[in-house]
Formats: sequence, structure tokens, C-alpha cells
Amino acid sequence: MRLLRMACELTESENIEAPTVESAIDKLAADFRYWLQPDDYTLLAKVDASKGAHVGNDERARKLLWRLALLHYNDGSWRATHPVVRRLEGYQQAWRTLNSAPAKHTKARRPGPGKNGL
Repeated sequence: MRLLRMACELTESENIEAPTVESAIDKLAADFRYWLQPDDYTLLAKVDASKGAHVGNDERARKLLWRLALLHYNDGSWRATHPVVRRLEGYQQAWRTLNSAPAKHTKARRPGPGKNGL
């Protein structure tokens, strides 16, 4: 709704054209960029990596929900980062960092005697 309102405010004609929508997205992105902190981006990336699972409700998460950087659906049981926030470099860096972290490996099992006779 915020994007629609911004696009309506920015348009100079009766129709909202693609360049106007992009301007509205840029304006909303600037609003988010102004107040989001590095730890906010980290939490948002973790929420998205968990595929919307509820990852807590601490003060930071509540702030992100209140400011609509973190959206929630189904009575809060599913969450996702606002699509405009995902465009921001801070979020993209947090996402890359999260996804480049070495995976936790479990101790490899040696193959023992089994079907192949080893």
C-alpha cells in the first residue's frame, strides 16, 4: 500500500507508468536505508533463510515488524523481509555473508561392512 500511495503521489498523469513505480521503489528504499542498522539486515536475512519460520520476537524483530521492514502473515506465524529491503546493499551483503558461512559438517561415517561386502 505504501508503494501504491507513493506512486500515486509521484505520477504526473492519470496512469502510473513503470518509471513512476521505480521512483516510488527508490523512495521507499531510501526510507528503509535511513533507519536500518547492520544487525537489522542480519536478522532479516536469517528470517528469509529460515523460509519464513518464526525466529523470535525480541525488541529488534518487533521494531522491524512495526516499521514494516519485516512483514508477517497468517497471524505472525510466517514472516518475510519486505521486497524493497531485499534490494538494499546492506541486506544483500547480509544474505551473502549468511549463505557463504561454512556449513556445519557432521562427522563422516566410515563405510562399514554392509551389502557391498566391504
